Amino acid sequence: MPGISLAEIEQSLIGLTASLEASDIAIASLRTTLLEQTDALEVAKTNAALNAPDAGNEGQRKLNRDKAIADDSVVFFSKKNISDTQFKIAENEAHNASQRRQFAAMCHIAAMRAAQMILHAKGTVKHA
Repeated sequence: MPGISLAEIEQSLIGLTASLEASDIAIASLRTTLLEQTDALEVAKTNAALNAPDAGNEGQRKLNRDKAIADDSVVFFSKKNISDTQFKIAENEAHNASQRRQFAAMCHIAAMRAAQMILHAKGTVKHA
């Protein structure tokens, strides 16, 4: 029978299944990391606001807090970490989507090969 062998189909499906599982685990781990990073950002913003100069009227104090938060290096790096993690999640999700399409294609190929084998066994398909 021409085309992909049953062993190749089996190996592809097994490999894709393992890869999808590993990718799902990585995405779940990254989402947990993202939650932790979001909490750390809030703590960093609070610390920066608490360390802001407390002078002037309420409007001036708010400006001082906002500036302290904007200038704080811990806040900056927390935002960068969050951005990096969000990118990694999106990258993994895109990779997962591609692998799911490959898995679906291999399942269709396997179904076609099974149908060919049944027809061949019944003698309705002849090889060239």
